[in-house]
Amino acid sequence: MNILITGTTGFVGENVAKGMLLQGHTVHSLIRANSDIQYLPQEVFLYKYDGDIRSLFHYLKNNQIETVIHIASRFIVEHTHQQIDELLNSNLRLGTQLLEAMKLAEVKYFINTASTWQNFESQSACYHPVNLYAATKQAFEDIIKYYVEACNMKAITLSIFDTYGPNDRRGKLVSLLAQYAENHTELNMSSGMQEIGLTFIDDIVRAYIQSLEEVKYIDGHKKYALIPKQICTLKEVVSIFENVSNKKLNVKWGARPYRKREVMNVWKKGEILPNWNPSIDLVEGFNKILESNLYK
Repeated sequence: MNILITGTTGFVGENVAKGMLLQGHTVHSLIRANSDIQYLPQEVFLYKYDGDIRSLFHYLKNNQIETVIHIASRFIVEHTHQQIDELLNSNLRLGTQLLEAMKLAEVKYFINTASTWQNFESQSACYHPVNLYAATKQAFEDIIKYYVEACNMKAITLSIFDTYGPNDRRGKLVSLLAQYAENHTELNMSSGMQEIGLTFIDDIVRAYIQSLEEVKYIDGHKKYALIPKQICTLKEVVSIFENVSNKKLNVKWGARPYRKREVMNVWKKGEILPNWNPSIDLVEGFNKILESNLYK
């Protein structure tokens, strides 16, 4: 298939692009003029988007794009008033422009990326945003609903939890643990009783690959949750990492307060993507991290 992917300069998008290439798909990447593309494979076709919907429409049409995978977003845990436009532009405006260009180009299949931060209440199947970022993600799903119903599109939204894997340059938890284990640096943490759902990146990529087929056969817009294989407290995650790496981390538990709306219990109420289950547990995933060239 001819696929356009957004967010390919981020960790998840980069790996999804690579996974799609391995499946034999032709991959196009929507990027900004100042995007850092050094980690993208040369086989990816780059489209520098300047905000002109007509230009995007022509690109979709001329390259016979069949499916758009939308991963790009702006994540901010606790926003300031100066960051509101940034959140709205990244999480609402860009996606809406994509859908409008798809309508004009008659592209029917759309795969969207959501977040479990849209579910602060772990025991509720209903939407409860943790923060403004989560609210913008939910608002975009309402926009998808309009385009699906009015323009005869089909859409899947994948709700992903925390992700990890080799060559993760985001400074997230697992890569920090690997770096601090090597450097014996003091790591200030909260009390560590909040749950974390970590999914290895290969399992996430597999879900996007499966969604390419699934989206053809659904009616309207379906939302699936990529629920992790294991859900542990932060303390348990650190303990598993220490056992796998055979290194004691210099963690100062309780040195940092919990965030204002800390998610203490991970949401587990979503419908799972058909025929998908995570296959890599934390022990195997941490071993893959430690064996990667990045940390040798």
